[in-house]
Amino acid sequence: MTETSTSPLAADDQVSTAEPPAPAPPTSPSLANTAWERRATLRTAWALVRVDPRAYLSAWLQWVGFHTFPIPLGLLLKGVLDRIGGDAGTQSVWIVLAALAGAEIARWTLFATAVWQFSGTWIGWQTVPRLNLLRSLVSAPGPVAGRLPGSSGEAVSRFRDDTESLANVLDIGLDISGSVISTVAAIAILATIDARTTFVVVLPVLGALGFARWLGPRIRAWRVASREAAAEVTSYLGDLFGSILAVKASGSEPAAARRFKELNDVRRVAARKDQAGTALVESLGGVTGELGVGLMLLLVAPALRRGELSLGDVGLFASYVTVLASLPRWAGRLGAHMRQGAVSVERLAELTVDGEPSGVVARPLFMDLRHGPGPAPRVR
Repeated sequence: MTETSTSPLAADDQVSTAEPPAPAPPTSPSLANTAWERRATLRTAWALVRVDPRAYLSAWLQWVGFHTFPIPLGLLLKGVLDRIGGDAGTQSVWIVLAALAGAEIARWTLFATAVWQFSGTWIGWQTVPRLNLLRSLVSAPGPVAGRLPGSSGEAVSRFRDDTESLANVLDIGLDISGSVISTVAAIAILATIDARTTFVVVLPVLGALGFARWLGPRIRAWRVASREAAAEVTSYLGDLFGSILAVKASGSEPAAARRFKELNDVRRVAARKDQAGTALVESLGGVTGELGVGLMLLLVAPALRRGELSLGDVGLFASYVTVLASLPRWAGRLGAHMRQGAVSVERLAELTVDGEPSGVVARPLFMDLRHGPGPAPRVR
C-alpha cells in the first residue's frame, strides 16, 4: 500500500460518475497454506497463553464448568418429570425441584464470577501484543516510518482491530472446550436411553459442522478484504489530516470528500460480507437445535405412546438437544476466528523487527494489569 493511492491531492477535481471500485475477491488459500496459517495462529495463541497461564487456566475451568452445567441439570429435570408422571409423592417432587433451582442458581453465579475474572484476562491478551509491537517500533534501528507497511494511520487499525482478533482465538477456545465436553457427555447419556434417536439427532450436528468447515476459507477471504478496506480508510484519514493545509490551499475539499466516500463505499461492501459470513456461522446453532428437536419429537412420540420411554426421557432428550446444537455454532465460530486470527497474526508480524509472529507475543519487560505497577525505585 502506498500513500499516493489514497492521497487527497491525487483525486480528480471533476465529479466522478463511475461506481466505486469493488474489492477483488481473493483466491481461496491452498490446503498447505491453510494448514501453515493454522499452525502459526495456534503457536502465537499458545505463546500468548504462556505469558499468564494461571489467568487462562482459571478462565478455562470456569467457562468449561458453565458450559457443562446443563448435563446435571438435564438429569435433575428427568427426575422431576419422572416423579410427576409416576406415583411419587408431592414431597419428593418438591425436593428435586429445589435441587434443580439450586443448580441453576449455582450455574449463573459461576457465570458472573467467570465474567468478572475474564475481563482482566481479555484486556491482557490485547495489551501484550500492543506492548511488543510498540517496543519493536521504538527500539528497532532506523526511522519508524520506514518500517511501517503503510502509513501511520493504517498501523492504528492493526493495534486496535488485529490484536482483538488474536484475543478472540483464545476466547473461543474456552467455549469450544466446554461445548465438546458437554456434547460428548450428552451423547453418552442419550445413547443409553435410545441409540437410534441419538444417532438421528446427531446427524444435523454433523451436517452443520461440515457446512461450517466448507465456509471457512470464504470467511477468511472476506476478513482479508474487510481489514484491507478498513486500513485504507484509516490511512486516508491520516494523510488527509497531515496535508490539510495543502488541500485547502488548492481548493481540493470536494475531491477529498468524494475520495473519502468512495473508500467508505468499498469498506461498507467488504464489511457486510464479513459480518454476513460470521452471522451465518453463528446461526447454525439455532437452526440445528430446531431441526434436532423436530426429529426427536417425531421419533420419541411413538415410543412414548408404547410406554418404551418415560416422560423424563423425553424431557432429557429435549434438554440435551440444545447442548448438541451449541457445538456447530461454537465450532463455526472457532473456524471463523481461526481464519480471521491468521489474517491478524500476519498483519501484526509485519510490524515486528524480524517480521515473525513470535515477536508479537514475546513476554513484555513489565506488565501488571491486576495490581498496578510496583513501588518506584529509590533515588540515591
